[in-house]
Amino acid sequence: MSATSRVEMIAGYRLEIATVRDGVLIRTPGIFPVNAREWHGPYADEAAALVDFRTRVARPRITPERLRQYRKHGYYGIVRGVEVIQRRSPWTGASELTPFELVAA
Repeated sequence: MSATSRVEMIAGYRLEIATVRDGVLIRTPGIFPVNAREWHGPYADEAAALVDFRTRVARPRITPERLRQYRKHGYYGIVRGVEVIQRRSPWTGASELTPFELVAA
Protein backbone atom coordinates (compact mmCIF):
# COMPACT_ATOMS: atom_id res chain seq x y z
CA MET A 1 0.00 0.00 0.00
CA SER A 2 1.32 3.43 -0.81
CA ALA A 3 1.93 6.28 1.60
CA THR A 4 -1.01 8.18 0.09
CA SER A 5 -3.61 6.19 2.03
CA ARG A 6 -6.13 8.23 4.05
CA VAL A 7 -9.50 7.80 5.77
CA GLU A 8 -12.58 10.00 5.23
CA MET A 9 -16.20 9.91 6.39
CA ILE A 10 -18.44 9.63 3.32
CA ALA A 11 -22.19 8.98 3.40
CA GLY A 12 -21.92 7.93 7.05
CA TYR A 13 -19.19 5.36 6.38
CA ARG A 14 -15.51 5.48 7.25
CA LEU A 15 -13.88 5.05 3.83
CA GLU A 16 -10.19 4.31 3.36
CA ILE A 17 -8.79 5.61 0.07
CA ALA A 18 -5.40 4.45 -1.20
CA THR A 19 -3.51 5.46 -4.31
CA VAL A 20 -1.48 2.58 -5.73
CA ARG A 21 0.49 2.02 -8.90
CA ASP A 22 -2.58 0.71 -10.79
CA GLY A 23 -5.01 3.41 -9.64
CA VAL A 24 -7.16 4.04 -6.57
CA LEU A 25 -8.45 1.42 -4.11
CA ILE A 26 -11.20 1.95 -1.53
CA ARG A 27 -12.53 -0.05 1.42
CA THR A 28 -14.68 0.38 4.51
CA PRO A 29 -12.66 -0.77 7.53
CA GLY A 30 -14.74 -1.68 10.55
CA ILE A 31 -17.90 -2.50 8.59
CA PHE A 32 -19.78 -5.79 8.85
CA PRO A 33 -19.84 -8.37 7.43
CA VAL A 34 -16.07 -8.77 7.59
CA ASN A 35 -15.75 -9.62 3.87
CA ALA A 36 -17.03 -6.10 3.10
CA ARG A 37 -13.69 -4.78 4.39
CA GLU A 38 -11.88 -6.00 1.28
CA TRP A 39 -10.41 -3.49 -1.17
CA HIS A 40 -12.52 -2.44 -4.17
CA GLY A 41 -10.86 -1.29 -7.36
CA PRO A 42 -8.60 -0.32 -8.89
CA TYR A 43 -10.40 2.76 -10.17
CA ALA A 44 -8.94 5.16 -12.73
CA ASP A 45 -8.95 8.02 -10.21
CA GLU A 46 -10.33 9.08 -6.84
CA ALA A 47 -13.38 10.77 -8.38
CA ALA A 48 -14.43 7.52 -10.10
CA ALA A 49 -13.93 5.58 -6.86
CA LEU A 50 -16.08 8.01 -4.86
CA VAL A 51 -18.85 8.04 -7.48
CA ASP A 52 -18.97 4.22 -7.42
CA PHE A 53 -19.04 4.13 -3.62
CA ARG A 54 -21.78 6.76 -3.30
CA THR A 55 -23.84 4.98 -5.96
CA ARG A 56 -23.59 1.64 -4.17
CA VAL A 57 -24.54 2.99 -0.73
CA ALA A 58 -27.24 5.40 -1.95
CA ARG A 59 -30.85 4.93 -0.89
CA PRO A 60 -32.53 2.72 -3.52
CA ARG A 61 -35.01 4.38 -5.87
CA ILE A 62 -37.92 2.10 -6.74
CA THR A 63 -41.10 2.43 -8.78
CA PRO A 64 -44.60 1.75 -7.43
CA GLU A 65 -44.66 -1.48 -9.48
CA ARG A 66 -41.42 -2.67 -7.90
CA LEU A 67 -42.78 -1.76 -4.44
CA ARG A 68 -45.87 -3.86 -5.19
CA GLN A 69 -43.58 -6.81 -6.00
CA TYR A 70 -41.61 -6.30 -2.77
CA ARG A 71 -44.87 -6.32 -0.78
CA LYS A 72 -46.16 -9.41 -2.59
CA HIS A 73 -43.01 -11.39 -1.81
CA GLY A 74 -42.60 -10.19 1.78
CA TYR A 75 -39.61 -7.89 1.22
CA TYR A 76 -41.41 -4.74 2.42
CA GLY A 77 -42.06 -3.64 5.97
CA ILE A 78 -42.24 -0.76 8.40
CA VAL A 79 -39.59 -0.45 11.10
CA ARG A 80 -40.08 2.25 13.75
CA GLY A 81 -42.43 4.10 11.44
CA VAL A 82 -40.07 4.01 8.44
CA GLU A 83 -40.91 2.08 5.27
CA VAL A 84 -38.08 -0.30 4.36
CA ILE A 85 -37.30 -3.01 1.84
CA GLN A 86 -35.07 -6.03 2.23
CA ARG A 87 -32.34 -6.22 -0.37
CA ARG A 88 -28.79 -7.38 -0.92
CA SER A 89 -26.40 -4.48 -0.33
CA PRO A 90 -24.49 -3.50 -3.49
CA TRP A 91 -21.47 -2.65 -1.31
CA THR A 92 -21.29 -5.43 1.30
CA GLY A 93 -23.30 -8.19 -0.35
CA ALA A 94 -25.18 -8.68 2.91
CA SER A 95 -28.95 -8.76 3.24
CA GLU A 96 -30.20 -5.49 4.72
CA LEU A 97 -33.33 -3.55 5.56
CA THR A 98 -33.07 -0.13 3.98
CA PRO A 99 -35.31 2.90 3.51
CA PHE A 100 -36.10 3.71 -0.11
CA GLU A 101 -37.21 6.54 -2.35
CA LEU A 102 -40.38 6.03 -4.39
CA VAL A 103 -40.07 7.40 -7.95
CA ALA A 104 -42.48 7.69 -10.86
CA ALA A 105 -42.46 4.82 -13.34
